[in-house]
Parts: sequence; structure tokens; C-alpha cells
Amino acid sequence: MLTNTSLYAEKVSREMLISDSQKKHGDLTIFFGTCMGEGKTQAMLEKAYLHRQKGLDVVLGNFHPDSLSRRHAVMECILPNQFGEIDIEAILHRSPGLVIIDELAHNNSSGSRHKFRYQDIEELLDNGINVYTTLSVIQLESNSYMMSNRIGIKAPYIVPDIFFEQAAQIIPIDCKIEEIIRRYNSGEITTSFLTPEQETVFFSLDNLTLLKKSFKKLISFRKNESLRQRIEANKLEDISREGLRLLVHIDEKPKTERIIQRAKELSYTMGAPLFAVYVYTSDSLSNTEQDQLNKNIRLAYRLGAYVIRMTGDNWISEMSSVIKKEKITHLILEREPYKKWYQLRTPYPFEKLIKKCEDIDIYILSKESSIKRKRKISTAIKRPNFTASLTNYVTSILITISFTILLYPLISWVHPQAVIYLCMIILAIQSLFFTTGPILTSAIVVALIIDYFFTLPFGTFTLYRINNLAMFGLFLSIPLINSIFANRLKRQELMSRKREQATNTLLHLSKHMAFVSGIEEVLKVADKAVKESFDLDCTIILKDQNDSLNKVPTFIQHLPINEEEYEVAKWVFSNRKSAGRSTETFMSEEKTFYPLNSVRMRMGVIAVKLKRPFSPHEELIWLTLKRQISNTLEREYLNELATQTLLLQESDKLYKTLFNSISHELRIPVATILTASETLSTIGNDMIKEINNEIYTAGKRLHRLIEELLSMSRVDSGRLSPRCEYYDIQDLIGPVLQQMKIELSDYKLNIDIEEDTPLINMDLVLMQQILTNLLYNIINYVPKHSQINIKTHYENSLFSMEVSDNGPGFNEEDLPHIFDKFYRGAHVPTGGSGLGLAIVKGYAEAMKGTATACNIPGACITITIPSEILIIKE
Repeated sequence: MLTNTSLYAEKVSREMLISDSQKKHGDLTIFFGTCMGEGKTQAMLEKAYLHRQKGLDVVLGNFHPDSLSRRHAVMECILPNQFGEIDIEAILHRSPGLVIIDELAHNNSSGSRHKFRYQDIEELLDNGINVYTTLSVIQLESNSYMMSNRIGIKAPYIVPDIFFEQAAQIIPIDCKIEEIIRRYNSGEITTSFLTPEQETVFFSLDNLTLLKKSFKKLISFRKNESLRQRIEANKLEDISREGLRLLVHIDEKPKTERIIQRAKELSYTMGAPLFAVYVYTSDSLSNTEQDQLNKNIRLAYRLGAYVIRMTGDNWISEMSSVIKKEKITHLILEREPYKKWYQLRTPYPFEKLIKKCEDIDIYILSKESSIKRKRKISTAIKRPNFTASLTNYVTSILITISFTILLYPLISWVHPQAVIYLCMIILAIQSLFFTTGPILTSAIVVALIIDYFFTLPFGTFTLYRINNLAMFGLFLSIPLINSIFANRLKRQELMSRKREQATNTLLHLSKHMAFVSGIEEVLKVADKAVKESFDLDCTIILKDQNDSLNKVPTFIQHLPINEEEYEVAKWVFSNRKSAGRSTETFMSEEKTFYPLNSVRMRMGVIAVKLKRPFSPHEELIWLTLKRQISNTLEREYLNELATQTLLLQESDKLYKTLFNSISHELRIPVATILTASETLSTIGNDMIKEINNEIYTAGKRLHRLIEELLSMSRVDSGRLSPRCEYYDIQDLIGPVLQQMKIELSDYKLNIDIEEDTPLINMDLVLMQQILTNLLYNIINYVPKHSQINIKTHYENSLFSMEVSDNGPGFNEEDLPHIFDKFYRGAHVPTGGSGLGLAIVKGYAEAMKGTATACNIPGACITITIPSEILIIKE
């Protein structure tokens, strides 16, 4: 929630920029060296080859088979896409265990999905694919400044330091400087981005020594950072050198880029983390200044700094609170220009901050990073704003002249000093409506009018006199200062209104979201909040029941989404990252797509058409708004899921109750029917016997149905406890075949029992019921005179019984549902309850076994249960 003074301090963790802890993430391994020609690629290929020899699925992402040695050519190569870049879709579809990509620092061709290659690798990592790649120290963004500044050479492609620092493993390739020079002189090293003169400078002993120092510095920083993170994770007291924390200030000036770069270089040197703070004040920024500020903040993110955004007009207070909260030990400042004699009493802003935080060390950057500029009269007074329309100038002057015209008839009764005071009041009132430019112009005009018409001698200018000239300057200074402070108050008022508007928007959104019910109502409230806060139309696409993005927008569709844009939305949903305009992914799109990620799940995608990039303040409000929408959608989604689960539970409870009551109530009448039928069979009348046989058959069928219902009820209750003992296999098969002798008389039986089959540990009653159900299933659906095979097998403490036939087999579409309750195939004859095989599976699982079905080509069902060999001790 936003407040009027110190709004919030949002620390963005670097892990959130690269990985999502809710998804399986691949590991990035970087083969890291000083420069080109050290053998990083060969070392990487050799390591990958050894992994392949051990059975790991390895593919090459940007290698051509003709460029590989015979040893490495055995690895599969995925050819480039239509743009000549890494084919991400092919790699994702292939889903290897490890992909090898050379040259991490690379800019993709126009039309590619991502702008940079490291973003391609990032997407592979997000999808759980491990990546090997190579990188040189000169290609790190923080070192590109050092290279261009000290030796006049800048790497054409660079990689953000944050990506390097988040690698799971850094494998240093440390080649001696003398060996690098030897390889260059012998022509083994070639470069495409250096001229011959630059090559001579680059491969000089001094430059390579400098690069080697940076290389070792980065490796050392990597170890120190890992140690620091372990200390923080375990909440240990850090009394070592690794306890250092550096802080640099971010503002809207172009020179801040160099300051941040040099601060990061110092961070590597000292082996300490870097924090960057931006204080959002009420001062308005021009479009150029806003763009530069956004650029500076993004640079700090890319260099791996922990960026903290503060809001408040008291800059020193906000900075000191960050220093105390984050336990900053070193403050990095730029060298300020020397003060003039008239500035000695005016302290620099950082001087006040240093006095307030006396327990930190100060690092002053050299003049190299400082741009000469004119000092302001006071840090509290900003540059006057003279920008105003011509209408404002004319209106202000006309108001002033009209007032003096009204005073002119009173010239005989009004003292000139009173006229001055009255005009100053008018100018003070105007300062509430106009900027400094019109006020200062009106003050000059009214001063000339007073001097000419209201000062003796009338009708002449007397400014050439010293006292009148001093009065004239004093008269101008008062409206000037008044207008400056009035404009400052207006800026603060405007800022307060913006904060209040944002606060009210989020407050109203929270209230509405707290009481709204249903996903459709949530989306209507979200759409209204986006429109009121940012004046943007949006389209929201939610996920479906299969956790995939819906093909059509859900309820809210102010912006039409075509097929190409839908594919972008799918990518955003899958990767949980924004894409489109003002991002570095799918940059050619007109719309910007943001993922709706809640705390525990992804909910969908929101698309907007930005008129301009968000300012840092707007971006934070947008992220807060988006997260609140996502969390509310998650709440409603979970509520609906809970309601469905409750309905299913109640339905299942009712089903089991009916199951039990109907089954028990039908048992007695069926038993009576069967008994009466047996009695009628003793009567000699043929007609009566025929009717009796039909009654007996129907009663027996009904009795079997009831037994199946009772058996299914036992399985569903979860209270089925098998009583396993050791039995001979004949005890299982013999009684079942004898019981079903009449039913099986029209079929050919083939019994195949392995010799030396040990005693089987099983619940004999359950296993007999399983075999009975399987045989009845064949009798019901397989033509008479078919062959029935019963085969048993014992191996590795597992007993399996296979019951098959030579009939038509199962339909392929029925196979996944064979063991479902009440399931009957679409093309099977009538009869049967659809519970027989469900009971088979339930009984098998009760004995910690499995039941599987297949075609061989007839139907075949295999029951497998665990059974240890019985050891009898004498």
C-alpha cells in the first residue's frame, strides 16, 4: 500500500529475474576464460562427449557437423532456424538432457524470438534443460566499459553480469598469457571484430595482464558471493571480509551509467555485493530524463546489483534508512567539482548524508566519471521552470496591467509603496496558477509601470538611480522566489495526488477483490482498475482445466488477439515472463503481454497496448496491481476447485450409501428366488422346468450383480484388509474351474503352470474372485468355442497370472478405461455391470499388486502381486 511519505522500499532479488522457483530449472555451466583462443570450446565439447559416453542425452545447439572433429561428430547437431540462430523450438521438442551452445555473448538476427542469445539459453533453462556454453571476461557488461575506456576496444556482444552470476557452475579455462601470445603470433587465434591495429593492442602483454587480473577477480568474487549467501541463509554472524556491502546512488543523469559500471568493477575487486538506490521524489522529469533513469535502473539490474527503490522528498533520510537497514559498509560517490568562493557555505547533498552516517567508509570515484556542471544555488531550490505557453504569458501580463489600470485613478490617494505591496499580492496569487516564466515577466512589466506612472516625477523612468534600481531588483526577487516555492508546492501536490490516486485505486481494488465472488466478476473489477489507473484497454486470457492457456480471451476482450499474438501469449504463460513491446522478447509485437502469476500457480495472461513505457513508479504500481489480480484469481479458482471437490465427496458418499443399502436389501429376495427355483426344479412337468431354468438363470445373474456391488463397496471403503497366507497354485485355479465347470464347458481351456512354482503368499479368497471375474468377462464377451489361456509365472519375488483368449480383443479406445467402474465398451454386447474388472484391479491393488490389460492379439489381462519365497526352518 502506498503512503504519502516513505512509500515503500522494494528490493528485487536477482533470482527472480532469471529463474522461477516454482518450475524445474536447468543448470547453466559456463566455460569461462580471459579472451578468445584459450580452448574454451574444445574443453566444453570434450566434457560433453564424456557425458554422452556415460549415457547422457547430449545435443549440439549451434554447431555444424562439418566443423567438428571425428571424435565429437558423433553427437547430434540441431541445425539453425530460418534466421540462422539457435532453433529453440526444435531443442524444446527434442528435450535433451544437455545442450551445447557456443558463444554466450551474441545478438540474434532481426525477427528472432529473443534479442540476445543468453535469453534463448534462459528459456531452455526455464524448461529444465541443462546448458553448456562459453564466455570471455571481455564480454561481461561490467568489463566492456573498462575495455573501451582503457584500451579503446569494445566487445561487439556483451552479457549481463547477473546472468553470469546465476550460473550453477563456472569452469575456469586458465591459459597462460605467454601461450595466448604464442597462439596469436602463430595465427591460431583469429578475431572478426578487431582491426589489425586493435589486435596488436589487444594481444599485448599489458592488456592481457589486465584481463587476467579481471578474470581472477571474477572467480574470486564468485566464491565470496557463494559464501555470503550461505552465511545469510544460515543467519550466521559475518566478521570476515565478505561482510562488506557497497551502495551507489541512481539518478536520471547520463553520467550515472559510468558510475554504476565503475561501482560494479569495485564490487568485483572487493568481493562484495553491490546495492543501488533510487529515491523517487516529487520533482517532475522530462521525457529524456525519464528514459535515462529507466536506462540506468535497467543497467543496475543487468550488472547484478540489488536495486532498491525508495519514495520520499527527504532524499538524505531515505538514503540513510537504506544504509541502516541493509547494513551498508561502503558508500560509493563521484568526485564533486571544487566549490567556488560563493559556494563554500553550501554543502553538497552527500556531505549531509556522510555527516548523518558516520560509521560507513566512503569511496570517491576519480574525476573520470564526473561531468562538469554548474552548481545550483541551493540543493533545496530546483531550477526555475520558464516553460509555459504564450497564452499563459499574455494572460498574466493582461491581469497585471488591468490591476494597475484600476489603481491609476487612485494615484493621488495611494502611496507608491502601497501600490507595490498590492501588485506583489496580485503576483503572489498568480503564482498559484502560472509558472515562474509568466510571473517573472509580469513582475518586470508591473515594475516598469510603477516606475513610470506611480513614482515621482510621473511620466519618467528613474531606474538609473541606484536606490530605485536596488528596489527594482528586490521587487523582482520576491515574486521570483515566491513562484519557485509555489511551483514546488504544486509539484508536491501533483505527486501527492498521484500517490493518493494510486493508493485509492489499490485500496478500492483490495476492497472489491475481498468481497467479489466469481472469476467473471474478478475480471470486471480488474479491467476497471487497469482503465482507471493507467487509461489502458486490456485483454485477459485465463488457463483452462488442463492448465493450458485458453484459445479465446475470458470475459474481458478490449483488444483483439490474432493467431500470432496468441502464440506470444502462450509463450508468456509457459515461461512466466513478459513479452512484446518495451521488452526484449517478441519486440516487434504492438501489444505487451504480462503473465498473471500468483504465489502458487499461473493463472493466465493480460495483454495491454502501451502508449509509452512505464515509469519506475508506474511499473511498481502495475506489478502490485497485477499481483493482486493474480492472487484473487487464484483464490476464486481454488474456491471453485474446493466446491467441486466437496460435491464429488458428497456424491461419492451418497453413492456408497446407496450401494450398501441396495445390495443388502436385494440379497434376501434374490436368495428366496433361487431357493424357490431349486424347489420347482424337483417337479416333473417339462414346462415348469423350462420356466424354472429361466428363473434360476436370471436369479443367479442378479445374485452375481449383487455380489459385485458388495465387492466394489468393500474396495471403495478403503477398509479391505487382505489376509495373505502361502498357498499352492492349484488351490487357486482348481476350485474356480470346478465351480465354473458348466459355464466353461463350451470353451477350450489351456492351463500353463510353470514347474517348480513355489507357494504363493496371497489372499486366496480375493485371488479366486479375481480369476472368477476374469473368466466371466471372457464368457460374456468372447464367442463360444474360443480358447481360454491361464498362464502363471514367478520371478524376482513377483507372481503373475495371465488370463487371455483368442477373441477379437479390446478396442484401442477402450484400453485406457478397461478397469474403470461401470465402464462398458462402445461395441460390446449388452449384459454385465461394468464392475468385474474394476473389482479385479481393486483386489490386486489391495494385495499391493497391479492389473494390466493389452491385446496379443486377443484380450489379455495380467495380475501381478509380490510374494517372497517361503523359507521353512527346521
